[in-house]
Amino acid sequence: PKDDITISFHHHLRGGDGVLVPFMKELAAMGVKDITLASSSLTSAHEEIVPMIKDGIITGIFTSGIRGELGRVISRGHLKKPAVIHSHGGRVRDVHTGRIEIDIAVIAASAADEEGNATGSHGPSAFGSLGYAAIDARYAKQVIVVTDNLVEYPCIPPSIPQNFVDCVV
Repeated sequence: PKDDITISFHHHLRGGDGVLVPFMKELAAMGVKDITLASSSLTSAHEEIVPMIKDGIITGIFTSGIRGELGRVISRGHLKKPAVIHSHGGRVRDVHTGRIEIDIAVIAASAADEEGNATGSHGPSAFGSLGYAAIDARYAKQVIVVTDNLVEYPCIPPSIPQNFVDCVV
């Protein structure tokens, strides 16, 4: 990770998301700044990143929704660049056309194998399709799959195949 990067996340885990905040805290501890956050949606589970916006660690946001304190902070002008709010389909188009260039995609999966085949359809944290994350996996410079359920190879059926994944955590 370096300054002036774009990092994507997805809100598959909804209010139980424990991926975005710890990842962003780690980047902040490393001194990375001027981050554009390309999260499919931001909820109350992500309010711990408010200080990162105020401190200029996160300076841009692409998302389909911003709720709660995050929305208030952004509407008060604390975000350096304008926030871009689009539909899920608009997000896919923006990644496909290069308007959003993702350096690191962090994708939560309810099951994955050690080679990177990942799904959201089974496992203790199953949530459904990884369809919106597939575009990130295809276009990001680096893809990290985060799972709480490492399964035996191959993870079937994979929503995201191993040839698009660099790391499994």
